[in-house]
Amino acid sequence: MAAVTAWRCSTLLFIGLSMIFSADLERMEVKVGQNIVLPCQAVGDIQYVKWERVNLGVDCVLKHRRGEVFPDSLHPSFENRAHLQDRQMKDGNLSLIIREVKINDIGTYECNVMRSFGGNSTRNIIDLHVSVPPVFNFITAESGQDVILPCRAPDSNVKYIGWTRDDLGFDSVYRYEDGHFRPVNQHPSFKNRVDLQDRQMKDGDVSLILKNVTSNDAGTYLCKVIISRAHRSDLISSIYLVVDPPGPPKPRPGDEWMVFGVGFALSLCLVIAVVGFCTYTYRLSRGPNANRPHQTPQQLYDLRTGCRLETSKV
Repeated sequence: MAAVTAWRCSTLLFIGLSMIFSADLERMEVKVGQNIVLPCQAVGDIQYVKWERVNLGVDCVLKHRRGEVFPDSLHPSFENRAHLQDRQMKDGNLSLIIREVKINDIGTYECNVMRSFGGNSTRNIIDLHVSVPPVFNFITAESGQDVILPCRAPDSNVKYIGWTRDDLGFDSVYRYEDGHFRPVNQHPSFKNRVDLQDRQMKDGDVSLILKNVTSNDAGTYLCKVIISRAHRSDLISSIYLVVDPPGPPKPRPGDEWMVFGVGFALSLCLVIAVVGFCTYTYRLSRGPNANRPHQTPQQLYDLRTGCRLETSKV
């Protein structure tokens, strides 16, 4: 009986502690570039407040003591970006403002408050998630061309890249994880045809090269990226690819002058032919005597009698 009672007491104690600690954890979400306010409230005579993030080591996000900030202990990434919402801490408002949130701001933040005269510390824990607004693109390519599907992550320290197409189900177009290309579950139609534009992913460039596209490659492509293990996969880019049949061959450099020369020669030949034809027709219409001088009719007389014999043309 005593053992049952002890088991019940330990169970109730565990549930009670779980409710206490889970109530302190608050999840907040913000988009890259926005400002965020992490709430923290305390009562009594506050000696100092210290905002920390669990993965910053000895550095902190902000340390504020009786109206004075301690910059020596701040992490460089939060310089001029982290401030108390009310620097006077009026009514115990110790909320933290982070301006122009970056993807690296992801993590668990703790608000630690120390009261005067050795008062107990108040602790508030916030799990901050940062998302990246997706970019939508429309790209047109011709069959046989190589095409670049653009995607840029907010940070070069990429743990995972997943390129998919919305009609492939569980198959992928390209998958990168922990520094290596992973061909597992890659759709057969993309084998040996896709690669990152920059394998070093400089400035977060995770664009994909798709070689020798065909009409079967048309569709909506999705680029998803994970920056850290604590960060879920975010949609970074969505691209709608349209593949057209091959068009007429494009002119080579200098072809326009060749076309002009051929056109000019044909036009000149046509003018000469027309002039020659008109000249020939005109001469033919005048007959064989056209070049003889015109002669007027003359009277013929008999020399013996002086009488007119006939009238003729000479």
